[in-house]
Amino acid sequence: MRIKLKSDEIKIEGLSRKSLEEINNSFPNMLDGLEKYASDKLTGIDLGDIEWFHRVRNQLYHDGNGITVEKEKVEAIKLSAA
Repeated sequence: MRIKLKSDEIKIEGLSRKSLEEINNSFPNMLDGLEKYASDKLTGIDLGDIEWFHRVRNQLYHDGNGITVEKEKVEAIKLSAA
Protein backbone atom coordinates (compact mmCIF):
# COMPACT_ATOMS: atom_id res chain seq x y z
CA MET A 1 0.00 0.00 0.00
CA ARG A 2 1.36 3.37 -0.98
CA ILE A 3 -0.43 6.67 -0.73
CA LYS A 4 0.12 8.29 -4.09
CA LEU A 5 -0.87 11.90 -4.36
CA LYS A 6 0.36 14.68 -6.55
CA SER A 7 0.17 17.97 -4.75
CA ASP A 8 -1.37 19.69 -7.79
CA GLU A 9 -4.14 17.08 -8.12
CA ILE A 10 -5.35 16.55 -4.56
CA LYS A 11 -4.91 18.85 -1.61
CA ILE A 12 -5.23 17.50 1.90
CA GLU A 13 -5.17 20.25 4.47
CA GLY A 14 -1.97 20.11 6.49
CA LEU A 15 -0.30 17.43 4.35
CA SER A 16 2.97 18.62 2.88
CA ARG A 17 5.09 16.71 0.39
CA LYS A 18 7.60 16.06 3.15
CA SER A 19 4.87 14.62 5.41
CA LEU A 20 3.63 12.45 2.55
CA GLU A 21 7.15 11.16 1.97
CA GLU A 22 7.47 10.29 5.69
CA ILE A 23 4.06 8.58 5.66
CA ASN A 24 5.11 6.40 2.73
CA ASN A 25 8.34 5.45 4.49
CA SER A 26 6.85 2.64 6.61
CA PHE A 27 3.64 0.73 7.12
CA PRO A 28 3.05 2.05 10.67
CA ASN A 29 3.50 5.60 9.31
CA MET A 30 0.90 4.86 6.63
CA LEU A 31 -1.61 3.77 9.25
CA ASP A 32 -0.84 6.90 11.30
CA GLY A 33 -1.28 9.02 8.16
CA LEU A 34 -4.63 7.41 7.40
CA GLU A 35 -5.77 8.05 10.95
CA LYS A 36 -4.59 11.68 10.89
CA TYR A 37 -5.61 12.74 7.37
CA ALA A 38 -8.44 10.38 6.39
CA SER A 39 -10.13 9.34 9.63
CA ASP A 40 -13.50 10.30 8.16
CA LYS A 41 -12.99 7.58 5.53
CA LEU A 42 -12.30 4.88 8.12
CA THR A 43 -15.82 4.35 9.42
CA GLY A 44 -16.14 0.69 10.34
CA ILE A 45 -12.46 0.00 9.70
CA ASP A 46 -10.23 -1.00 12.59
CA LEU A 47 -6.63 -0.03 11.87
CA GLY A 48 -5.59 -2.56 14.50
CA ASP A 49 -7.02 -5.32 12.30
CA ILE A 50 -5.09 -4.03 9.29
CA GLU A 51 -1.90 -3.89 11.34
CA TRP A 52 -2.48 -7.45 12.60
CA PHE A 53 -3.04 -8.82 9.08
CA HIS A 54 0.10 -7.01 7.92
CA ARG A 55 2.09 -8.55 10.77
CA VAL A 56 0.81 -12.05 9.83
CA ARG A 57 1.78 -11.39 6.22
CA ASN A 58 5.26 -10.28 7.25
CA GLN A 59 5.76 -13.36 9.40
CA LEU A 60 4.79 -15.60 6.50
CA TYR A 61 6.96 -13.70 4.05
CA HIS A 62 10.06 -13.15 6.16
CA ASP A 63 10.13 -16.23 8.38
CA GLY A 64 9.44 -18.62 5.53
CA ASN A 65 8.17 -21.24 7.93
CA GLY A 66 6.02 -22.96 5.32
CA ILE A 67 2.68 -22.24 6.92
CA THR A 68 -0.16 -20.62 5.11
CA VAL A 69 -2.89 -18.27 6.20
CA GLU A 70 -6.01 -20.01 7.48
CA LYS A 71 -9.05 -19.73 5.21
CA GLU A 72 -11.00 -17.86 7.92
CA LYS A 73 -8.29 -15.19 8.09
CA VAL A 74 -8.30 -14.77 4.32
CA GLU A 75 -12.08 -14.34 4.40
CA ALA A 76 -11.73 -11.72 7.16
CA ILE A 77 -9.12 -9.86 5.08
CA LYS A 78 -11.47 -9.89 2.08
CA LEU A 79 -14.29 -8.47 4.20
CA SER A 80 -12.02 -5.75 5.57
CA ALA A 81 -10.99 -4.75 2.06
CA ALA A 82 -14.55 -4.49 0.76
